[in-house]
Amino acid sequence: MGFAHALAASVRPNGDLAPRPQTLTCRDGRPRPPLTLHLRAADYPGANPITCTITLEIGDECVPALLTASLNAAPFDSLLPIFRAIFDELTTRGIAREAGAGRAVSRRAGCGACCRQAVPIAPSEARALAVHVAEMPKPWRSRVRSRFAAARTALDAAGVDHTPASLSKTNMEERIALGMAYFNAGIACPFLEDESCSIHPVRLLACREYLVTTPAAAFRTPTM
Repeated sequence: MGFAHALAASVRPNGDLAPRPQTLTCRDGRPRPPLTLHLRAADYPGANPITCTITLEIGDECVPALLTASLNAAPFDSLLPIFRAIFDELTTRGIAREAGAGRAVSRRAGCGACCRQAVPIAPSEARALAVHVAEMPKPWRSRVRSRFAAARTALDAAGVDHTPASLSKTNMEERIALGMAYFNAGIACPFLEDESCSIHPVRLLACREYLVTTPAAAFRTPTM
């Protein structure tokens, strides 16, 4: 995914947008589509937000977006809403492209086939999830934390080393082997409820990429 660096609008530190009068085009000269995507960073103390328009290049598509972010150096956590929105846009367009080719995405609520594997997570995402869990109603929070504890116990019983120290020392081949061992252990994500994601709006970026067109049954016995 490429980004056009030229701004298509004047920007002001107070967050106002001052559009330029010229006709906007994509990098290849095509007229730019109407602006429908809004990307906004989370607020934080000391933020100095500005608003401008940018153009995302997704495959051969030109996607204009309204972006609001701080002019100052920003903590990565505050940018998560932007990355989530971009990933969701990628998902929407990917589903539409597959449908146009006569293929339906098999991932849907109630499937849960992809939700039994090791998932990469950034430190900022871990912090955001910790806050989300802490803000859950107590019964739900207790249930989720119990599932995490049970998952660790099950991984230990299956002989799957899940300590951060072991992950930091593995090469790519060893990480793939670890991922397969985790998948074969069949341990569901602690956030899975009735085979559906219970934290769907704040799910991890990696989870937003699961757009498979193969039958869900194929995930019961994964192969390399």
